[in-house]
Amino acid sequence: MYSCAPRVRRRPSGRAAAIVFVVCLVAAASPQTAATQGSGEMVGSVRLVLPSGWQRVQRGERLLLVPPRTSSDVAMLSVEPGVDARESLAAWFDRAWGTLVRGYRGVEVAGPPQGGAAAAGHTWRWQIGSMQDGSGGHLYVFLMAARDGARVQPLVFLSRDYATFDRHQTEVGMLLQTGLRFLPAAERPPPAVERLVTASEVLASAAAPPRTTAPPSSSTRTQPATPARSGAAFPTPRGRVWGRAGGSPFGAPITGALDGIWEGLSRGLSAAPTGGTQLGVSRRQITFYPDGRVHSRVPEGGLEGFDRDASERAAPSLWGRYQQVSPGRWSIRWNEASRPVEVRREGDGLRVDGEVVFPVATLEGMRLDGTYRLRSAGADVPFSLTLRADGRFRDDELIGALAYENIAMPVPRTIAGGAGVYRIRRNTLELAYDDGRHVFVAIHASPEAARATPVSAISISGWPLERVR
Repeated sequence: MYSCAPRVRRRPSGRAAAIVFVVCLVAAASPQTAATQGSGEMVGSVRLVLPSGWQRVQRGERLLLVPPRTSSDVAMLSVEPGVDARESLAAWFDRAWGTLVRGYRGVEVAGPPQGGAAAAGHTWRWQIGSMQDGSGGHLYVFLMAARDGARVQPLVFLSRDYATFDRHQTEVGMLLQTGLRFLPAAERPPPAVERLVTASEVLASAAAPPRTTAPPSSSTRTQPATPARSGAAFPTPRGRVWGRAGGSPFGAPITGALDGIWEGLSRGLSAAPTGGTQLGVSRRQITFYPDGRVHSRVPEGGLEGFDRDASERAAPSLWGRYQQVSPGRWSIRWNEASRPVEVRREGDGLRVDGEVVFPVATLEGMRLDGTYRLRSAGADVPFSLTLRADGRFRDDELIGALAYENIAMPVPRTIAGGAGVYRIRRNTLELAYDDGRHVFVAIHASPEAARATPVSAISISGWPLERVR
């Protein structure tokens, strides 16, 4: 029998915390799977066939598995110590879920927990949800538990990044079926003393030593524009008023106003491919508007094409207000956070709640020349975007693939490919398709990449792309 693992999709509204759970039953795996043949790594009371490319970090009795190309401060699967339970798996699981999300606001779940039995003989149960992380973002949660006899094996998958969560949730869910097998009772270690874990404890176990910051790349916000070459004339969008975001006027600049998209590198401890640990890197992005509004993401419609009001209504926790408290110091109050966040000038960058970010290149007026794909996506991924120096572009469905959260877009994932002319203005890539469609997406690059000839890497709606030709 074949199965499909649980999947999570965002609602078309784009509300960050509101996620639709498309539930597929995890059906019985074939008895010829690797797990039932006794392969895999022994972890406490079970053998696990680790997902391909995942790396391990041992934290006492807790094993952390880190997805490829990320770090444990972004996403991790925690294999908790096995315990013995006298009650039913359903009753134990309900207590475990309640403890896991304790202290968090805005918890959303996919209805009642799902459960079943695996071919290897154990029963299982899982629940998926999301919650506010208290600092303007969200935490995505996947709690699983397998049971054989009295022994219960919990697993917790946490991610601060939705794309990472979505990319790996299927292989995580399949661990319950094809990747886990209990050892015979006589070979199991004594059970751990039952202590239900909170998400905060799991996150704390992955905490790195004091974070170091990326060296300043540049304090230059706007890169010199490449002279536009002759080519197709750019049509003016009907009714377009530059300097306004989706009909939401920018207010007057506040005292000590900040402006634009800022990005930095967060370094955290992750597993090294050869064993041990190494520093892994993730990205932090934040957008300041001069009128005092702040967005904890890249505005996916760009600074020129994003409806700020609609975005804030749909996902209020991603928005806040900032004000200057003294020269070189600001304070952010996120809409749904319990405490203000400190911001202070540090060299060419800003230290935001302990992490340093730097202004990105706006690519103002530039004409790029190359084909760009998702970074490290592999040659089998068909989506690409070609931007030519003559002002023409070809979208091989990359814009639609990345636009599902963009409030400025039509219905999610319905942006068809095509060709046309483009221009770049204030971190906004405006695409005028030959069939008459107009689409606005955010674009930026690091100052180093923007200075390269041709530009070696860009980000579209916050997604990193690399030039492949």
